[in-house]
Amino acid sequence: MISNKTISAIEVSVFLAKNAIHRNITTDEMSSHLGISVSYLEYILKTLKLSGIVSAAKGPGGGYHIQGKPSDISVWEVAKVFETTLQSAPSELENPNLAPSAYELGLQAVIRDELEGSTLADFVDAEPQEPSLFEEALGRFRLKPLSVPLLPKAPNSVFQWHMVI
Repeated sequence: MISNKTISAIEVSVFLAKNAIHRNITTDEMSSHLGISVSYLEYILKTLKLSGIVSAAKGPGGGYHIQGKPSDISVWEVAKVFETTLQSAPSELENPNLAPSAYELGLQAVIRDELEGSTLADFVDAEPQEPSLFEEALGRFRLKPLSVPLLPKAPNSVFQWHMVI
Protein backbone atom coordinates (compact mmCIF):
# COMPACT_ATOMS: atom_id res chain seq x y z
CA MET A 1 0.00 0.00 0.00
CA ILE A 2 2.94 2.32 0.64
CA SER A 3 5.30 2.63 -2.30
CA ASN A 4 9.08 2.35 -2.18
CA LYS A 5 9.26 6.00 -3.20
CA THR A 6 7.30 6.97 -0.10
CA ILE A 7 9.50 4.82 2.13
CA SER A 8 12.60 6.43 0.64
CA ALA A 9 11.12 9.90 1.19
CA ILE A 10 10.42 9.07 4.84
CA GLU A 11 13.99 7.78 5.25
CA VAL A 12 15.39 10.96 3.69
CA SER A 13 13.21 13.14 5.92
CA VAL A 14 14.24 11.27 9.06
CA PHE A 15 17.90 11.45 8.03
CA LEU A 16 17.61 15.22 7.52
CA ALA A 17 15.79 15.64 10.81
CA LYS A 18 18.53 13.69 12.57
CA ASN A 19 21.58 15.28 10.96
CA ALA A 20 20.64 18.73 9.70
CA ILE A 21 20.31 20.40 13.09
CA HIS A 22 23.43 22.56 12.88
CA ARG A 23 24.36 22.37 9.20
CA ASN A 24 23.05 21.64 5.72
CA ILE A 25 23.37 18.12 4.31
CA THR A 26 24.51 17.60 0.71
CA THR A 27 23.00 15.06 -1.65
CA ASP A 28 26.33 13.22 -1.88
CA GLU A 29 26.42 12.77 1.89
CA MET A 30 22.79 11.57 1.98
CA SER A 31 23.41 9.24 -0.94
CA SER A 32 26.37 7.55 0.73
CA HIS A 33 24.58 7.13 4.08
CA LEU A 34 21.21 5.99 2.72
CA GLY A 35 22.37 3.97 -0.28
CA ILE A 36 20.14 5.91 -2.70
CA SER A 37 21.39 7.20 -6.04
CA VAL A 38 21.93 10.95 -6.27
CA SER A 39 19.48 11.39 -9.16
CA TYR A 40 16.67 9.54 -7.32
CA LEU A 41 17.50 11.47 -4.16
CA GLU A 42 17.30 14.79 -6.03
CA TYR A 43 13.86 13.80 -7.37
CA ILE A 44 12.63 13.04 -3.85
CA LEU A 45 14.15 16.23 -2.42
CA LYS A 46 12.68 18.37 -5.19
CA THR A 47 9.20 17.01 -4.43
CA LEU A 48 9.69 17.50 -0.67
CA LYS A 49 10.94 21.04 -1.32
CA LEU A 50 7.87 21.90 -3.42
CA SER A 51 5.62 20.64 -0.62
CA GLY A 52 7.41 22.81 1.97
CA ILE A 53 8.86 20.00 4.10
CA VAL A 54 12.49 20.54 3.06
CA SER A 55 14.36 23.69 2.15
CA ALA A 56 17.64 24.09 0.32
CA ALA A 57 20.58 26.45 0.34
CA LYS A 58 22.88 26.93 -2.65
CA GLY A 59 26.58 27.60 -2.79
CA PRO A 60 29.45 26.66 -0.48
CA GLY A 61 28.08 25.20 2.73
CA GLY A 62 24.77 24.63 1.01
CA GLY A 63 22.56 21.60 1.10
CA TYR A 64 19.19 20.52 2.44
CA HIS A 65 17.55 20.78 5.84
CA ILE A 66 14.12 20.19 7.36
CA GLN A 67 11.81 23.18 7.26
CA GLY A 68 10.65 23.62 10.87
CA LYS A 69 10.88 21.37 13.90
CA PRO A 70 10.90 17.59 13.38
CA SER A 71 8.39 17.30 16.24
CA ASP A 72 5.90 19.40 14.23
CA ILE A 73 6.10 17.34 11.02
CA SER A 74 4.09 14.14 10.95
CA VAL A 75 5.18 11.18 8.88
CA TRP A 76 1.84 11.40 7.08
CA GLU A 77 2.76 14.89 5.79
CA VAL A 78 5.73 13.29 4.02
CA ALA A 79 3.80 10.23 2.86
CA LYS A 80 0.80 12.07 1.42
CA VAL A 81 3.09 13.98 -0.96
CA PHE A 82 3.96 10.71 -2.73
CA GLU A 83 0.84 8.59 -2.19
CA THR A 84 -2.50 8.90 -3.94
CA THR A 85 -5.28 7.93 -1.61
CA LEU A 86 -7.98 5.49 -2.60
CA GLN A 87 -10.68 8.04 -1.87
CA SER A 88 -9.21 10.49 -4.37
CA ALA A 89 -8.63 7.85 -7.07
CA PRO A 90 -11.04 8.29 -10.02
CA SER A 91 -11.27 4.53 -10.66
CA GLU A 92 -14.79 4.33 -9.16
CA LEU A 93 -16.24 6.54 -11.88
CA GLU A 94 -14.41 4.83 -14.73
CA ASN A 95 -14.97 1.19 -13.79
CA PRO A 96 -17.18 0.08 -10.88
CA ASN A 97 -15.25 -3.23 -10.66
CA LEU A 98 -12.08 -1.32 -9.72
CA ALA A 99 -13.74 0.73 -6.97
CA PRO A 100 -12.01 0.33 -3.60
CA SER A 101 -13.77 -1.94 -1.15
CA ALA A 102 -14.66 -0.98 2.41
CA TYR A 103 -11.76 -3.14 3.59
CA GLU A 104 -9.26 -1.23 1.45
CA LEU A 105 -10.62 2.12 2.59
CA GLY A 106 -10.49 0.97 6.23
CA LEU A 107 -6.92 -0.27 5.85
CA GLN A 108 -5.92 3.04 4.32
CA ALA A 109 -7.55 4.90 7.21
CA VAL A 110 -5.59 2.81 9.74
CA ILE A 111 -2.30 3.50 7.93
CA ARG A 112 -3.08 7.21 7.70
CA ASP A 113 -3.97 7.40 11.40
CA GLU A 114 -0.74 5.64 12.41
CA LEU A 115 1.38 7.91 10.22
CA GLU A 116 -0.42 11.03 11.47
CA GLY A 117 0.31 9.98 15.05
CA SER A 118 4.07 9.71 14.41
CA THR A 119 6.39 12.65 13.91
CA LEU A 120 9.88 12.75 12.44
CA ALA A 121 11.21 13.44 15.94
CA ASP A 122 9.94 10.00 17.04
CA PHE A 123 12.53 8.39 14.75
CA VAL A 124 15.44 10.67 15.58
CA ASP A 125 17.93 9.39 18.15
CA ALA A 126 19.24 11.80 20.75
CA GLU A 127 22.82 11.13 19.65
CA PRO A 128 23.76 10.62 16.01
CA GLN A 129 25.41 7.23 15.70
CA GLU A 130 28.54 6.78 13.65
CA PRO A 131 28.59 3.65 11.49
CA SER A 132 30.73 0.88 12.90
CA LEU A 133 33.87 -0.29 11.13
CA PHE A 134 32.04 -3.43 10.04
CA GLU A 135 29.20 -1.40 8.48
CA GLU A 136 31.71 0.80 6.66
CA ALA A 137 33.49 -2.32 5.38
CA LEU A 138 30.20 -3.69 4.02
CA GLY A 139 29.80 -0.61 1.84
CA ARG A 140 26.80 0.58 -0.09
CA PHE A 141 25.74 -2.83 -1.38
CA ARG A 142 26.14 -4.58 2.00
CA LEU A 143 28.57 -7.13 0.63
CA LYS A 144 30.98 -8.81 2.99
CA PRO A 145 34.63 -7.81 2.55
CA LEU A 146 36.78 -10.20 0.58
CA SER A 147 39.13 -12.38 2.55
CA VAL A 148 42.85 -11.83 2.18
CA PRO A 149 44.15 -14.16 -0.53
CA LEU A 150 46.60 -16.83 0.58
CA LEU A 151 49.93 -16.33 -1.13
CA PRO A 152 52.12 -19.39 -1.70
CA LYS A 153 55.56 -19.50 -0.09
CA ALA A 154 57.11 -21.28 -3.08
CA PRO A 155 59.58 -19.88 -5.60
CA ASN A 156 58.02 -17.78 -8.29
CA SER A 157 60.19 -18.91 -11.20
CA VAL A 158 62.88 -21.36 -12.21
CA PHE A 159 65.52 -18.75 -11.52
CA GLN A 160 64.54 -18.58 -7.84
CA TRP A 161 65.18 -22.31 -7.25
CA HIS A 162 68.85 -21.67 -6.64
CA MET A 163 67.86 -19.71 -3.53
CA VAL A 164 65.79 -22.60 -2.14
CA ILE A 165 68.44 -25.32 -2.70
